[in-house]
Amino acid sequence: GYAATTGSFPIVVTASNQGGSISTTVTLNLVDPIPTISYLPTSQSFEKGVNINNWIPTVSPNPGSQGAPTSITVSPALPVGLNLNSLTGIISGTPNTITAARDYVITATNGSGSISTTINIGIIPTPATFQYPTPPVISENQSITVSPTFLPAGASSNAFSGFTISPTLPNGLTLNPSTGVVSGTALQASTSRLYTVVGTYASNNTTTSAGFTLEVLPVLPSINY
Repeated sequence: GYAATTGSFPIVVTASNQGGSISTTVTLNLVDPIPTISYLPTSQSFEKGVNINNWIPTVSPNPGSQGAPTSITVSPALPVGLNLNSLTGIISGTPNTITAARDYVITATNGSGSISTTINIGIIPTPATFQYPTPPVISENQSITVSPTFLPAGASSNAFSGFTISPTLPNGLTLNPSTGVVSGTALQASTSRLYTVVGTYASNNTTTSAGFTLEVLPVLPSINY
C-alpha cells in the first residue's frame, strides 16, 4: 500500500509455536518519494522583448502537497529576464537579451532526494515589422514618395525577401519590391482606397503586412481669356 504519513515507526514482530513465543522490534522508516519534474515541450525559442506564456512543468507530488519539492533550481542561470519559481517550477518573464539555444538543468529536491530534467531555451530577435505614414491627398501629375518605417529600432528592409501590394496602385505609382517604398507621379485620378503591402521574411518565408490609404484627385479644369 501507500503510506500517507512519513516518520519512524517501531513494529513488534512476534513468532509463536507450541513451545512459546519470542518477539523482536524493528523500526520502519517511511519517507516521501523522490519528486519528479518534466516539461513539455522540452525545447522552446522565445522572442526578445516579448512576454512568454508561462512554461508550466508536471511536478509530482503536486506543489503544496505532502512530499512536494521544497526547492526547484536551474543551472546555469536562465536567460536575462526569465524567472524560475522555486516551488512550482514555472518559467515566466520577458527575455531581453538574444541568447543562443542551450541546455538548462532543472533540479527538484525534497527531503528524500532530488531529480533533474533538461530543457533547451534560445532567445531570438524580435521579427521586424513595418508601417506606413498617412500619405497626403495628391492630384494627377503630382509626385509622391511613401516610405515604410521598420521596427524595432535597427530593423530594415533587409529582413524581407520582397514586398507586394494589393490592389494595384494608381497609374504612374509603383512599389519597390525590395524596399517597400511607394513612389512615382500619379497619372490618373483614383478614389480613396486602402492599399495593403505584404512583406515576406527572408528567414522563413512567412509574411507580415501594413496598409495605407491613398487618394488621387483629378486636375481641375482651367480657363484662360
